Amino acid sequence: MRTVLTLAASGLFASASFGQLFQPDSAVASSEFSGSYDIGNTIDGSGLPAVFSFNTPHGTYVQHNHWTTRSNPTNPNATFSFDEAKTIRQFFLWNHRSNGVAADPNYAVKRFSLTFFDGDGTEIGSVQNLSAQQNVARAQLYRFDAFEGVRSVRVDILENYGSQYWGFAEVAFSETVLACNGADLAPPIGVLNFFDVSTFIGLYNAQDLSADLAEPVGVFNFFDVSAYIDLYNAGCL
Repeated sequence: MRTVLTLAASGLFASASFGQLFQPDSAVASSEFSGSYDIGNTIDGSGLPAVFSFNTPHGTYVQHNHWTTRSNPTNPNATFSFDEAKTIRQFFLWNHRSNGVAADPNYAVKRFSLTFFDGDGTEIGSVQNLSAQQNVARAQLYRFDAFEGVRSVRVDILENYGSQYWGFAEVAFSETVLACNGADLAPPIGVLNFFDVSTFIGLYNAQDLSADLAEPVGVFNFFDVSAYIDLYNAGCL
């Protein structure tokens, strides 16, 4: 039985909008373990349902749903390209879900940088030394000043958690800041308060995908509520 959440004195639920996510049209990588773990897996929604938000848990590591490099690659990186120029304000990374599945639990990205290029291949700018956590099923969110006229983005992996293999599961972008973390579901963006909690309750009761925060995907239960509490308590960075 699905529990219906209530909140005393809650007003109208704000609308959470995650439709502004977009993904690259193509991708190339400096290294790929095999065709089963190629970089295309990070832009095709593999490991995710047909409709997903940045809060949707990604599937664990299997063939055709992750990118993994060969052993001990030099300067591991991936470049994502767009058919039309984009404005990019936020990046979403579903990290490698190798714990308990792959040869070791440490494939996941720990530090990385983003470099943005225009249609001529000229560097527009970069964001350096970003941190990522391992064994997180949902997307990790990164916001920065907007880069305009972007035709490609290179992700340079600077460090992982100790494996000889590197990689991640899925990526997406947005031209605006959609949230500071997965608990930031209502305006004002970047502030966690009563309205975010109220919105989550409304989304949960409506069985909206943006409230489906924990596995199994498609089931709404205590684990989704617990995941939201953890996100909320973590606060906005």
